Amino acid sequence: MRKRVPDEATCAICGRHFDPSETRGWCPNPSCGEWQHPSFPIGEDDGPRGADDGGDSQADAGTDSPSTPTKACPNCGNEVRADANFCKHCASQLSGSESSDPEPEAEAEAKAEPDDGDDGVIQECPDCGADLSQIPSDRLSTCPICMFDLSPVIEEGASAGGDSTADSTADADARSAGGGDSGTPVDAGGDAEPSTAELTRCPNCGEDLTPIPPEMRTVCPGCRVDLEEGMETDTSPSPRSGARSGASGGTSGAGRSRSQDTSSASLESLGIADGYVQRLSEIGITTVEDLVGADADTVSAQTGISARRVRGWRDDAPVDGDATATVEDPGHDESGPRQAGPGGAGGVDLEDTRIQRSPDDLVLEVMGQEIEVTDGADVGREVRNAMVEAGAPEEDAVYVHRKHIRIEFDDEGFTLTRLGENSLTVNGREVEKGSQVGIEDGDEIGFSNVVTATVRVR
Repeated sequence: MRKRVPDEATCAICGRHFDPSETRGWCPNPSCGEWQHPSFPIGEDDGPRGADDGGDSQADAGTDSPSTPTKACPNCGNEVRADANFCKHCASQLSGSESSDPEPEAEAEAKAEPDDGDDGVIQECPDCGADLSQIPSDRLSTCPICMFDLSPVIEEGASAGGDSTADSTADADARSAGGGDSGTPVDAGGDAEPSTAELTRCPNCGEDLTPIPPEMRTVCPGCRVDLEEGMETDTSPSPRSGARSGASGGTSGAGRSRSQDTSSASLESLGIADGYVQRLSEIGITTVEDLVGADADTVSAQTGISARRVRGWRDDAPVDGDATATVEDPGHDESGPRQAGPGGAGGVDLEDTRIQRSPDDLVLEVMGQEIEVTDGADVGREVRNAMVEAGAPEEDAVYVHRKHIRIEFDDEGFTLTRLGENSLTVNGREVEKGSQVGIEDGDEIGFSNVVTATVRVR
């Protein structure tokens, strides 16, 4: 007796509904194609796939082969194929976790081991930190958030993938020779590069950082300065205070101002870190006079120190001794008449040095938090961190570039420069890339239409 063919059937593997009379019982899904309704085959010549001619197969009875792995349907309790996604008896969807077929050991180990990533794949943007792990490397040329050019990073990652083992061995040898740990980079000369993990106090405000785990010392909780950039730009007030006192304070035994002794003043008097002093000494710059007379771009090319930092050191240095008025003992006249002081009073010399100018402090208020800004500082990362700490979504914070703007001080006030592609407004007016605008107390600075900072001058 021929079995009754239903008007509609459900594939036990892919769950697709179809009319079995139109497909001779086979599932029409081209990705499946392995399941036939148990009412078929109707004739002897139309046997199921793999069935022997001349006999009834177990497919006729609607049962699976004894050698086929099975599992129990959690809804109706009937046995179904282990690879089935839907029960052929009750059509309920089956969870993959209920499969009785054990996972191959090799696949289990592969899933257990973390994927280090393919060669050339970028996990995050090196500029703004955006997560790029889900974007294939062949579709990445620039960061979709900050438009940073990723081509050199992709090429470097692809070339470094083949010899990662050799690099690891070389890094281990370098750490062993230099005595540094795995968290402190060591250069070819054996000198450890400065790391924020080694900081115990903020280089800007002196805040105690020891309660913060070393790996989390990125932003000072006191003044909101990025510690890494704080180390790079030498924002610590202590060295600058020392430089001022060395330039304008007291007189030497010979009755001369200390600012006049630039020929023999050490680089440390400007607050330059020992690592930078070592690099400068390698190219023959050992005194403040040598530094002032050197070209910033040439020094940068020879030492790897940024030209902006070199110019900052030169700005902090006293002017040439011959052009600097001195403070001398009363009655001791060694260089002729002295300049008159304010109001025409004699006997008081004026010392015109750049570092003596002390402009008002500028603070940016962002979502209830204050960010202190120094002369020539690039601002952005601090704003982004303040947003996150204030509870703003991280997906909004990443639109603020870590070097979004630069603020400079001069005798006329404060000047803001837009640095990157990310949008910027001052008091609601758009500022073009590279444009400079003056800012003052109470101005509103808009970063990428996600946050507004209020300027406070103190």
